[in-house]
Amino acid sequence: PAGFFLQFGKLLFDLAAALLGVGVGFLEQGLLLNFELQHAPLDMNFADVFSIYAPEAYERLLMDVIRGKISVMTNQAQMFPYYRMGAAGCWSIDAWMGPWPVLHLRNLVRAGKDQEALQVISEIMAAAGGERPGGNEGATAKLPIEFAGYVNPGPARTPIIEFSDTTIERAKKKAEGWKALCTKYRPLVEGQAPKARTAS
Repeated sequence: PAGFFLQFGKLLFDLAAALLGVGVGFLEQGLLLNFELQHAPLDMNFADVFSIYAPEAYERLLMDVIRGKISVMTNQAQMFPYYRMGAAGCWSIDAWMGPWPVLHLRNLVRAGKDQEALQVISEIMAAAGGERPGGNEGATAKLPIEFAGYVNPGPARTPIIEFSDTTIERAKKKAEGWKALCTKYRPLVEGQAPKARTAS
């Protein structure tokens, strides 16, 4: 229902704009590449409005603004290249299924092994399936964690306490993919860990 009303509202706005010749826009500074203001429609795509695509200009600006003020945390898929820009680390809900893929990624990025880090990110994204299982069903993030067996995430929150067979199968597939990455990367992470000294 909400989607219908949003689409209907957009249709009415577009119709009024076409009939009355009215549009909504704003002035934009040209992606920080020059200081000339450009008119841009509110409903826009950068590629349609500007002749250049440079999101890194915004990244640089944000990093300059926050440098020395806060630590930046990214998600696991952004650890590279954001570690190079000052990110202190990354967060990962998937680490609840076992931390070794994320720890291995961290070690690679810290060691400057960028191509290997990109490969691990690719494997992490493939294991995640590119989405949460069940998408809109809410509380589905706990399912793969439960099936992986590394920790017990507890029961799903109400009102979602039952899941479709499709959602359960996707969660199991994600858990199996992550467990395979844990099996692959755990020995590498543990091999790099400093050895504990024994008392003599």
